[in-house]
Amino acid sequence: MKKKQIILVIVAVVALSAIFTSIGYSYFFTPLQTTEYKMYLRVGGHTGFNVGTDAIYFGTVTRGGGSERDINLNNSDQTARIRIQAFGELEPWVSTSNNNFVLKPYENITVTIRASVPPDAEFGNYTGDLKITLRRVLFE
Repeated sequence: MKKKQIILVIVAVVALSAIFTSIGYSYFFTPLQTTEYKMYLRVGGHTGFNVGTDAIYFGTVTRGGGSERDINLNNSDQTARIRIQAFGELEPWVSTSNNNFVLKPYENITVTIRASVPPDAEFGNYTGDLKITLRRVLFE
C-alpha cells in the first residue's frame, strides 16, 4: 500500500511541475508584443529623401553613404525588454543606436535606425524587415 502512495505522490509532483513549468514558460517567454516594419533603401548616384511613415524609408543613398531614421518607442504599464532585429538584404547594413534594453512602464525612447551603404554596393533597390520585440523582464 505504501508503494502505491509513494508512486501517486511522485506522479502528482511530476504533473504539477510540468504544469507550473508550462505556465512559467508561457508567461515569461511569450513576447508581450512583436511589430515588424518593412525597410526600403535605394543606392544611387545622388541623395534623395522619402518621409513616408508606413515603413522605414532610408531614401536614395550614395555608395559609402548612410541614412538614419528615428523611431519612437513607448511602453504600457509593465517593464519590458526591447530587442530590435533587421532581416533581409539590408540586415548587414542596418544598426541601431540602442538595442536589447529595458523600457520602464510608460517610458518613451527614441531609437535611431541607421543604414550604412558599403562603398562597393551595386546601384538598385534594397529591402528588409525590422522586427521589434517586447518581452517581460524576469529580473531587473
